[in-house]
Amino acid sequence: ARGEQHRESAAKRTQLMRGLEPVQQLLMLGFIPDEADADVWADFGTLANGKVEIRLSKVQTIVGENALGRGLFACQDFACNDIITVYGGELITDDEARVRRDARGSQSHRYLMRISDSDYLVDGWQYASGVSETPGEHGVFLPTKAHATQFSQGAGPMANHDIGLGANCHISYVPLARSEAFQLFPRVPTLRAIREIKAGEEIKFNYGSALPFCPQPSLSVTAAAEGADASTEDAGEYLELSRYWSDLEWEAVGVDAGV
Repeated sequence: ARGEQHRESAAKRTQLMRGLEPVQQLLMLGFIPDEADADVWADFGTLANGKVEIRLSKVQTIVGENALGRGLFACQDFACNDIITVYGGELITDDEARVRRDARGSQSHRYLMRISDSDYLVDGWQYASGVSETPGEHGVFLPTKAHATQFSQGAGPMANHDIGLGANCHISYVPLARSEAFQLFPRVPTLRAIREIKAGEEIKFNYGSALPFCPQPSLSVTAAAEGADASTEDAGEYLELSRYWSDLEWEAVGVDAGV
């Protein structure tokens, strides 16, 4: 009976996530659904359009001898209130987030972004796990696969933490569309500039309660999302693109279904 109950719960969760497919497409693929407001989503920063890039962070971390991790950098100027990028990753339920938080070898706990006023989170580890930990040409970190979704997804999970005047953006939750049909959908987490940002600046925001399972740094030392060295523990198997839509032909839209 317990097994039956679990299967029913899993089936219900699958049905629920299928209904949220337009939001998931934007978060996991960087694909803008037909239903979305094109004027809002057509221009957010990705590695593919060159508006942002991943470099060695300038933020100190509480690991080893103040080791540095990857960080997100602006490749163009952003005006105050501009959407810089989307916090890309896999949309999951609160229950699934707790499972991933406690999973052995998982780094999800450092990247789980809670969506305000909803029971959903975005697992940014789906994005971060597909980005190389070794910089390539010109010191830029790139996705490990040539056709990885990380090129077109929002690169928000690579932005590090800072507090006070060090932060230059904040999390802004934006509806996928303004139509009434999308009012009950979880909003999309974005990084929005709180001041003018110049090309070359590192993108940083105050994690606050948005990343509920990420340890908060002390006020005396600024910590980053890349604070924990993934090489210190077994990273386990890479996440698949989707556990909910195995029947979809992701290759048809020209992306690699893995990370």
